[in-house]
Amino acid sequence: NKEISNNVLKGKGVYYTNEEERAVLSAHKAIDNLGWCVISELGVKEAMSTATMLRRILFFIYLGFVLLSIGLGNFLSRRLTRPIEILKKKFEMYSSGEKYCGPEVRSRDELEELSKAFDEMVLKIEKIQKKLWKSEKKKQKELEKEVDKKTKELRKKVEELEKIERAMRNMMDDMAEANEKLKALDKAKSEFLNIVSHELKTPLTSVIAYMDILEGLIKNPDEEKRGCIDAIKRNSRNLKNLIGNILEIARMESGKFELIIQENDVGLIVEEVLKDIRSLSDKKGLKLVNKVGNIGKIRVDGERFREVITNLVSNAIKFTEKGSVTVFGERLGNKAYFEVRDTGVGIPKDKIGNLFEKFYQVDASVSRKFNGTGLGLAITKKIVEAHGGKITVESEVGKGTIFKFYIPIKKSERRLK
Repeated sequence: NKEISNNVLKGKGVYYTNEEERAVLSAHKAIDNLGWCVISELGVKEAMSTATMLRRILFFIYLGFVLLSIGLGNFLSRRLTRPIEILKKKFEMYSSGEKYCGPEVRSRDELEELSKAFDEMVLKIEKIQKKLWKSEKKKQKELEKEVDKKTKELRKKVEELEKIERAMRNMMDDMAEANEKLKALDKAKSEFLNIVSHELKTPLTSVIAYMDILEGLIKNPDEEKRGCIDAIKRNSRNLKNLIGNILEIARMESGKFELIIQENDVGLIVEEVLKDIRSLSDKKGLKLVNKVGNIGKIRVDGERFREVITNLVSNAIKFTEKGSVTVFGERLGNKAYFEVRDTGVGIPKDKIGNLFEKFYQVDASVSRKFNGTGLGLAITKKIVEAHGGKITVESEVGKGTIFKFYIPIKKSERRLK
């Protein structure tokens, strides 16, 4: 074979099909001395059987290694992730308030320690929760007892209050009934006073008139007769003033008292009152001082205002033995403000609150001495309030008294109610 010969000459091994039509691999070796060449043939199958076997062995080794790697990887993965999954399950169940009853972590590493630490923490929390629950239960029971106790006390208080309410309701009904009776009595009293005053006033007018006639008929009366005439005239005037005051109070309380509001110079009215009443202060050696500023004309009932000043100054003179009586007045914004000050005996503080009540007298003996009726200040208060004003008093025993009142300026006419 030419191809084989060329390969032999070149020293190469060849692969060919021999005369037996079999694929072979050939190797040759030349024998130089003889000029020969030894050729050795080996069938391809026989030559490759070891390699094929080796290749199969290597394949199965590789396949086994792959399977082993997969199994080992799966084992290691499960070994690593299982504890984590258990921990995750524990956390989830604990956070949802459920108790974990599954397998525990047995990894013998940090994860197992973490799992044990978590279990210990859960146990401690459960112990604390139990203590808190017991404490809460105890507190709840104590609170319930306290609430029951307080409820019973409150129920008792409510019952007491209901009794008090019933008693007060009965008392209010009694008071309302008594008030109606008092109103009826007061009305009857006012009517009685009105009737009696009118019945007394008519003969008294005649007595005073006849007394004036009698005084004119008696020529040159001796001292005893003069004393009797003066006593009759003085007591007649006092009785007339008393009847007038009673009639005025009766009119005020019956709602028939009206103010005639006109522009009046209050400073001039005060000056006239002090001029008319100065004889009383001169008899006692008192200084009568007018300190009323330029208030000007304001809308008041002139005669009623005159009555207020007369009552206050007369009272001051009556109860002042030495010193002075001062009338002060000024305009303060939209008010006319007045004061009547004296240096008299003063009024005890516990008596001041009743001072403007009808027929009230601080000292009956002193009032009898000065012929007081206890109606002047009550009338004065009603007149001031009818003008929309207010009257107050300050006093100190042994030092004197100050009556203060004001009247709003530019007030329209109004009826005393």
